[in-house]
Amino acid sequence: MLTKFLHGPSFISGAASGIGKATAFAFAKYGSPQVAIADVNGALLKQTVKELKDTYPNIEVLPIEFDAANADSTVKAVETAALKFGRIDHAVNNVGIPGPMGPSTAVLTTGFKKLLDVNLTSMWIAQREQIKVMLQQEPIQQEFGKVRGTIDANQYASENIRINAICPGYTMTPVMGSVGPELQYILDQGMHRTAMKRFAQPEELANSITYLSSWMSSFMSGEAMLVDGGFSS
Repeated sequence: MLTKFLHGPSFISGAASGIGKATAFAFAKYGSPQVAIADVNGALLKQTVKELKDTYPNIEVLPIEFDAANADSTVKAVETAALKFGRIDHAVNNVGIPGPMGPSTAVLTTGFKKLLDVNLTSMWIAQREQIKVMLQQEPIQQEFGKVRGTIDANQYASENIRINAICPGYTMTPVMGSVGPELQYILDQGMHRTAMKRFAQPEELANSITYLSSWMSSFMSGEAMLVDGGFSS
């Protein structure tokens, strides 16, 4: 019988593909009975829901289409999951986009602002809203709050909300597969510097996220865990 590492509903953003999608499957596999998956790509989100339900028919899956660049949309996404499930015990703020390429003199302010809105501001807003939900609920066992950034980790650890981060190395996601020739040199150098001489699969990152979200890491909070195949060694 498979060990149950997770308990209670989950919220995962950027979950239509890549690391987020793999995390949704891992959470369903290891015990989360209800999984909210949020993404801007509605068509891809619909396909991921079908795959999740086909693989884990007993899991309740809630698709939420949202725009991480929009603050109100991010707030609404968390509210939707909390209202549907009654609580959120695991949260993974995984949404992110690659930054504009080229010298800073060629980067438009709008592109730079969108990068910050999606990769930083959205994570902070989602985390704020998730903490609000978690503060109003009793923990199922101990503490199972997990979000992407370690902002607020010290302040809320005493409230049984653990906040940790994953620092991934190069990972084979759809974004990696769509790079142009101008980025191939960077990828080749990344492969060379990675001690394991390969890039990670999304499932490998999902396993690490599951660990940080589970009772197995019950005394970890405020950690930024490297999962980079030895790139930084």
